[in-house]
Amino acid sequence: MPEGTQTDSTTVSDGQDALWMDNYPSLADPDARKTMAKYTDEDAAMAGAVEAQRKLGKPYLLPETHDKLTDDQKTEIRANVAKMNGVPDSPDGYEIKISDDAKSNIDEQTIEEFKKFAHERDFSEAHVQELIDFQLSFAERQGKARISSIENMQKTTLEQRTKDLSGDENAAALESEWIMRHLKKCAYTVDESGNQVLDKDMWKAFCTRNFFNNKGHELVLMRALGPWAKQEEATGGSPQAGGPMAGAKGSLAYKEMDSK
Repeated sequence: MPEGTQTDSTTVSDGQDALWMDNYPSLADPDARKTMAKYTDEDAAMAGAVEAQRKLGKPYLLPETHDKLTDDQKTEIRANVAKMNGVPDSPDGYEIKISDDAKSNIDEQTIEEFKKFAHERDFSEAHVQELIDFQLSFAERQGKARISSIENMQKTTLEQRTKDLSGDENAAALESEWIMRHLKKCAYTVDESGNQVLDKDMWKAFCTRNFFNNKGHELVLMRALGPWAKQEEATGGSPQAGGPMAGAKGSLAYKEMDSK
């Protein structure tokens, strides 16, 4: 090869600079000599080998200037990193574990939407599970806090109604039951055959919002309806004896009354 010929950005010389390779049988191969021709002597070759070993021992690093990467390269790198981090190939690939006790706090549609959201952002399966667990734990704490708040309201309401009723604690305790029987009349409707029937879904939704464990907790509601309910109890009133307040079928089934 003529002196000064460029090969892979390395100047290969048949002159004095290449003579050191003659002392190494492993460099007799033309390709090996071509690779090592950039080193002028044994010391330079040894230093190069040490540097190469050091680089091989370092983890793979992305270039500092990402603007030099093409869009295809960026897409490929992102896909490889996502796979390495445990991101499934599609949203359906996430396997989320939810205990039976917690399933009532989250619905399937929400889970499916969250899977798509997570996959678009390259969330790993472990990351997704952690977020779901956190959300369910948060919802559970909120539920317990709500129940505690309602129980405190019930206690305060019972104490106040006892005072309102001249200290009659028994009457105050029974008042919620009387009011529920009184209000239940308003949850009747007329079916296609003309019969008066209880709209169970509407009644359940109403009780969920206004009663807890069949006890009232809103003082204003108890004060407003207590006297009417007590009078009805005294006269033997009931949905059967007093007659339910029935409307046309579906007339009370507006959106706000849907069961949750």
